[in-house]
Amino acid sequence: MIQIGYTILSHTLYNRYGTEKKKVLQYATVCSNAGFMGNAIAEGLYGSMGLLYAALYLIPVRIVIWSAGVSIFTESPDKKTLIKKWRPTLYRGGLHRMILMISQLALPEFASSTIQVIGKCNTPMTMIIIGLILAKVDVRTICSWTAVYYTVIRLAVIPLLVFVGCRLFQVDALVTGVSVLLAGMPAGSTTAIFASKYSGDGEFATKIVVFSTILSLVSIPIWCIVCGV
Repeated sequence: MIQIGYTILSHTLYNRYGTEKKKVLQYATVCSNAGFMGNAIAEGLYGSMGLLYAALYLIPVRIVIWSAGVSIFTESPDKKTLIKKWRPTLYRGGLHRMILMISQLALPEFASSTIQVIGKCNTPMTMIIIGLILAKVDVRTICSWTAVYYTVIRLAVIPLLVFVGCRLFQVDALVTGVSVLLAGMPAGSTTAIFASKYSGDGEFATKIVVFSTILSLVSIPIWCIVCGV
């Protein structure tokens, strides 16, 4: 339901912006940084159970990132072509992980260790790419009304809606806390990567990633207090 809500918001809140900026804002709304930051925060605040719920929360997030998220930056002439594009991205987005989790199949040691080593490179490489883009940006232009508008939606409005929804449906306090905190994560670093890869506005994408991440240092503790952590 949260992912559906993201999609609705992304298609209604940014219609006044140009095509390139609109794509960035839509993707950054649908796909947050819950994967990189969310797991660590959930585990640090709620322990192993928090990490478990965060992993479950991220299953639809991963699928959306590599399907609907990618389709925001790419154009296809028809649905058949779009589905063909989605197949490999859905696989990368977590289908293979779900199969392994359900079947409990164990990968060979060499494959498992290789995946772990490569996985540890993801965050540093992402930060390097964002740093390279940011090096070309005038720091004084990072803060803009558009960045503020997006950040308020991403860090305040969305987690508020999730919090109210969880309370209305009397969701367990632990599940509520994890859901609200992960919903309140800043723009995902893949926003800048995809914008650059698919000839989007990579500079603007980097600005909102950096700006929303900086302000999340204030918003996340506030949501922790609201959730009673």
